[in-house]
Amino acid sequence: MQPPTRAIIYFQRTAAEDPKLSAAISEACRCQSVFFRPYLGNALIYEIALPMGQTFNAFAAALMRNAETLGIKSVEQDSIMRHQ
Repeated sequence: MQPPTRAIIYFQRTAAEDPKLSAAISEACRCQSVFFRPYLGNALIYEIALPMGQTFNAFAAALMRNAETLGIKSVEQDSIMRHQ
């Protein structure tokens, strides 16, 4: 596994931690996701540890396949974590 990173997931509405969302994140990253905290009212931050060889962009693309069902607007890597 790669070192943990944080994914910021933005939603179309106010967001709350949800078991279906956690399962979709874990499936997309092929890892165990850990809820970190809410962000800006319409986003949630999760910590993920991607398997070796999987890029964050590949994870984001996999998660966005379920965007409509989950109400996801966009996914980005926490820029502070990316530079550590």
